[in-house]
Amino acid sequence: MYAAIDIGTNTAILLIGEVKKDGSIRTVLDTARIPRLGQGLTTSKYLHPDAKERTLATFQEFKLLCDQHNVERIAAVGTAALRKADDGKDFAQSVHESLGIDLQIISGEEEAFLTYIASAHDFGNDIFVLDIGGGSTELISLKQASDKSLQPNAKNTEELNIASIPFGTVLLMEEHFHSDPVSDEEYKKLCTHIHALLEEYFPHSLYGVVREKTFVATAGTATTLAAINLGLKHYDAEKVHGSKLSYDTVLQLTKKLRSLSFSERKKIIGLHPKRADVIVVGSTLLLKVMEHLQCKQLTVSDKGVRYGLFAQQFLPL
Repeated sequence: MYAAIDIGTNTAILLIGEVKKDGSIRTVLDTARIPRLGQGLTTSKYLHPDAKERTLATFQEFKLLCDQHNVERIAAVGTAALRKADDGKDFAQSVHESLGIDLQIISGEEEAFLTYIASAHDFGNDIFVLDIGGGSTELISLKQASDKSLQPNAKNTEELNIASIPFGTVLLMEEHFHSDPVSDEEYKKLCTHIHALLEEYFPHSLYGVVREKTFVATAGTATTLAAINLGLKHYDAEKVHGSKLSYDTVLQLTKKLRSLSFSERKKIIGLHPKRADVIVVGSTLLLKVMEHLQCKQLTVSDKGVRYGLFAQQFLPL
């Protein structure tokens, strides 16, 4: 039994699984918490003490779950928040000292690679993958179309086009939203900022437009919008994974979410209350990426970095 842990800016996710005889993953436990490690990083260079405390408590819970499932090895990675914070390495060291878990801080390119191989496993190589995180946003595609799968344990990303925007839902929310509901002026400034980021980091000269490719969106924004659209009172990964969202659906959901107050959004079926503050930013960012790439429909993936990490660390060559 093995485990993969993904510590993001907003969410922490634990995957416990076994390697089947055919080399695939049998998921035993796949669970998420929202400790928001990246709290306050728009105005500070250091991790907030409360955020560190919440995330360390999440690690302690994850370690207990691993022990209960007799996990032999744990692979853990940290992404944007730990990359950005000046004390990110210190936090990783504290996790190792207190729990014996080696928390690796990976680059945006490494994060994108893990996300891509997780999506390509289920949806093929001819895909664009969008990963909207709390502290960064990645867009990934193969440089050249190929029927051959990338090896999960590859150490380089030379076969991929990878763009990583150093902003995600938490950082954009903290920078732009200060009223409830969101004011027209704040929302306009957010859209202007997103447009500038997409022009700079997702140039058409590199990515073109999606058109006939499968556009895959992973992470909390996409899975939450899918859960809302499906009317799921309780999150169901099997129903969310592989589901479709049209541009018109994302547009209508974004308009609805933007019009509501924070307390009203918390009551929406399918929306985790701890995502109610960031979901407007997330849905807007997703909408603007779809416009930028002329995408009319996306496929939602519930399998992100943790599945790529599990494959990289534990699946046979």
